[in-house]
Amino acid sequence: MYRVIDVAGLFRELKNHNFGGQNMKLKLTVRDSFPPQNAGDYIVHFIDGKPSLKKKAAFDAAIEIDIAEFSPMLMRCVDFKSLYDYGLAEISEEKYLDAVHRLFLAERKPVCWTQF
Repeated sequence: MYRVIDVAGLFRELKNHNFGGQNMKLKLTVRDSFPPQNAGDYIVHFIDGKPSLKKKAAFDAAIEIDIAEFSPMLMRCVDFKSLYDYGLAEISEEKYLDAVHRLFLAERKPVCWTQF
């Protein structure tokens, strides 16, 4: 099980990761009751898939999601469209549904090599 414990720090660390080659400005509202300082609004501009956190900026679309769904989506265990279909994620502009979906897609799912 995965859990993002610092959303802003995550995007700073992944500044060179390519999120599906997408170009869009996304407002991400994360709900998190533990720890509550992780919850909040994050504006991320993706240019050719590379994320850049912005303090205050315009955005194309906004999504709202709980950390319990955001974390596995980020790890590519579940896709955004499925979360949206099940009512576990919201989007302000449905025309950006495919773009947001592609941001968090991957060909390969995570693999655990830890022996138990």
